[in-house]
Amino acid sequence: MFSGLVDYGSSSESESEANTQSLNTIDKKVTVNDSKLKRKDREEAEVELGKKKLPPLPSEFLDLFKEKTRESDNPSLHEGRLRTTPHVVGNWATYVYIDVSLNSEFIELIERINEKAKSLDSNIRSFAPKTEAYHVSLSRTVFLKVFHIDRFIRLLRERLSERKRMLLTFSKIVHFSNDEQTRSFISLEVGSGSKELREYVDCIDQVFEQFRLPMFYETPRFHTSVAWAVGGETINSHTCSKLQEFEEELGEFVFPVNEVKCKIGNQIHSLGIL
Repeated sequence: MFSGLVDYGSSSESESEANTQSLNTIDKKVTVNDSKLKRKDREEAEVELGKKKLPPLPSEFLDLFKEKTRESDNPSLHEGRLRTTPHVVGNWATYVYIDVSLNSEFIELIERINEKAKSLDSNIRSFAPKTEAYHVSLSRTVFLKVFHIDRFIRLLRERLSERKRMLLTFSKIVHFSNDEQTRSFISLEVGSGSKELREYVDCIDQVFEQFRLPMFYETPRFHTSVAWAVGGETINSHTCSKLQEFEEELGEFVFPVNEVKCKIGNQIHSLGIL
């Protein structure tokens, strides 16, 4: 008689199951929300503390702004030489010059001149040309801003484009000192070729003037230096008078001038001549 009845459980059991499901849903929502809040709090904390990771900059970008380690300016590390102009980042030491190519006979003559000079004063030091060349300056050493370099070189090439190749000789052994009177030099003064070098300088000065840079000396005495000493008066006219015995032999050498160069920092630019 009771076969048609179905056993549905008590209402209290159904309510318990429903409550359990509801609590599980709430727990999941709380867990998710709590996780989001924790992640947000963690990210904000990382930003505030500067710990949030960013992708590294490429090495090529970093190299653009890398400042090379500079050697100390302590004179004891440079044979007593003093830096006369303090280093400024972004300013590049610049000067224009011609090379004097050397041969074995001329090098041997220079060695004899320097040997005699050192016997007169032990403080005199010889220049040992690292590139097998001495140079004759056609400008003062000036300082050029990095953003001026390309235009500066282009204008120099334009001005010098009509200059001719030439020959030069050295005629005298003379002394010079730098503008700051911190060093003095034994130098070989140019004889034949001075007029042509002056024409080069006129072209170079026109460019220097455009950049408001100091121009070359009003009455330049072109020369190459073969020895030096600390102090503006260490090498003097008395020193050079003792070296005049080499001047006749000096005049026998003729040097071709095939190009003008400009050194900016450690970069050398060929300016070319016809």
